[in-house]
Amino acid sequence: MSNSLSPDPAPSDRAQAPAPAPELVVGRGRRLRDYALQRLKANRLLQVSAAVAVCCYGALPFLVIFPEPERPRVDFWVAALMVLMSLASWTLLFWWYPVFERTQKVLGDDRSGRIIARTLESVAIGCVVVVHGLMAFIIVRAGVTS
Repeated sequence: MSNSLSPDPAPSDRAQAPAPAPELVVGRGRRLRDYALQRLKANRLLQVSAAVAVCCYGALPFLVIFPEPERPRVDFWVAALMVLMSLASWTLLFWWYPVFERTQKVLGDDRSGRIIARTLESVAIGCVVVVHGLMAFIIVRAGVTS
């Protein structure tokens, strides 16, 4: 009978090379959060978009329920899609921030590097602004028209 609880092999039998350390994933955890908050504080358009998003999130339930739940001003699925698009735009922006940060580091502080990094960031911020501008327009229009 063989013993299923056999001892570990001798240290000389094991591989001598240490296991490689896992590669750090750029843009996760505290570093991403700090960078994203720094960029949010530095950009007035993002601050306005965040305020518009919070106001729109508060207005959507009222437009879905009033004047009567059977006849909402905004259909439930339209409201859900607007919230999904808003959250997706914020998620993608914060997902791209590590890319912007790495791009700035790789390209350096010269003129062309700053132009490329700022252009990429401006396009991403512009998308967030457009999404929330359209969301506010739809909500205001639905609130004004009965």
